[in-house]
Amino acid sequence: MRGIIKGTQLRQLCFPLLVFIFVTAYLVDAVSLGRPIKHGAPSASFMPILLSIIMYIATTVVVFGIFSTKTSGDEKQLSNFSAPILVVAITAIYIGIFVQFGFEISTALYVYALLTLFGYSANRSIGGVVKRVLLSLLITLVIYAFFAFGFGVQLPTFEGWA
Repeated sequence: MRGIIKGTQLRQLCFPLLVFIFVTAYLVDAVSLGRPIKHGAPSASFMPILLSIIMYIATTVVVFGIFSTKTSGDEKQLSNFSAPILVVAITAIYIGIFVQFGFEISTALYVYALLTLFGYSANRSIGGVVKRVLLSLLITLVIYAFFAFGFGVQLPTFEGWA
């Protein structure tokens, strides 16, 4: 034991700290786009700011989980926090590829990864994969319609499609 923070906890804090730094850089960039709501409707900075807030909350949950878990090296206790850590990691990757790959591709991949992580249609047959792909596309379409048509927000698209 090293003082108040144990060695295992210190190692587990490295990833959330890295995510916190990247999310902060992302938030600063998002804020530079202007106010999140203009003329009563969400602007280009609305979604990035909302995503940053969600990532801060998720990272905080992971950090609190690290400190509330006994660090006896018990695999069972560590696995309780593998899902939140993976969600934070998947979301960080999503944020990283969002502008480069556009809303459609990055969101479909993000939703597919989350569905897979949480075991939706967990069978590994082609039917399970097809269900996840179709549901990912449907969710992406609904989110796109919500922001593009409902609020008039122009979302980034994949440059190869333009």
